[in-house]
Amino acid sequence: MGGFMKKMGFNLEDDELYERAFQKGVLLNQYSVASDIFDKAAKRFTDKGNPQMATRAAANALLYRYLTMKDNQQPITPLLQALLQTLYALQQQGLQEIEAIGPSYKTESMSIPELCAELVCRLVEVDIDLAKGDQLRSHDLHKIASEKFQVLRNAQLKTYTTLPAADGHNDKAITRFYFHSGMSSYYDAMLKKNYDPSTASDHLAQANQFFSRCNDQKWQQQMTTLLTNWRLTRTCWICHRDMQGYELHYSMCDAIVTPYAQMLLEKASQESINLETHQIAVCTPCGSMVMYKAQYEANVVRRELNAKLDNAMNIIQSLNERINRLERTSHHH
Repeated sequence: MGGFMKKMGFNLEDDELYERAFQKGVLLNQYSVASDIFDKAAKRFTDKGNPQMATRAAANALLYRYLTMKDNQQPITPLLQALLQTLYALQQQGLQEIEAIGPSYKTESMSIPELCAELVCRLVEVDIDLAKGDQLRSHDLHKIASEKFQVLRNAQLKTYTTLPAADGHNDKAITRFYFHSGMSSYYDAMLKKNYDPSTASDHLAQANQFFSRCNDQKWQQQMTTLLTNWRLTRTCWICHRDMQGYELHYSMCDAIVTPYAQMLLEKASQESINLETHQIAVCTPCGSMVMYKAQYEANVVRRELNAKLDNAMNIIQSLNERINRLERTSHHH
């Protein structure tokens, strides 16, 4: 009878329940099943007065629960924090290593301090996701993340194979260091572009170097395009000021451009005209003034037209009513 009860999972020995979490959960890629069994094992170890194994089972329960999370869904932060606390407790109990994630758990172990350092980085990355749209906060958080990954150097990442980052850099800590450094420099450029396009361009060039080191072609391409544009300088056709930064501090506007106009300009040696595309360089202040003025005038015309339309609609409505009345009286006769 004892053997049958054991098979059914009653009265399992403590270690056996812990092992079952790996056999019935981890090996079958059923991580949430594994978490539940690890939880049970942790309670059993606690009851039997084995605190280190209880903490170890609890750490595995939280780790495998974390690995089933998709796309940094909330509440991922409290779960990560609980996992970190449990791993710190394991270190205080004298343990420096824990089973590797996945099927290699029997033969391989991973360093707890390294795993903790990686999870601290992941906490910062959750904040990065939440900061989208806030350039200053994004800059600061990417900088913090890059510094934290730099400490891990060439360590293989432990959680990213199972729970990959959307940016695609999931192999080594150093790769994530380069990626976050690139993002931090990119936001540096975005924060400076309205004040100083030259310095902003330097930050873009720096970002480009970091992105090439982690072979991020999508971001490299973006940096190259922006760099080319931001380094260009043209003289505004309207105010004759030199402006740096195409589509940043000046743009090319459609105009009727004749060779005569270009000839006049060549004498003044200003690069503010493009005969081929029939465009002139206009700085952002001049261009926006023209645009606002045009909008204002268009609104005036629109208001006048609307008044006339309303008037016409009223006339049509009263005519319709008269026709209806006439039709009714003719029917009666």
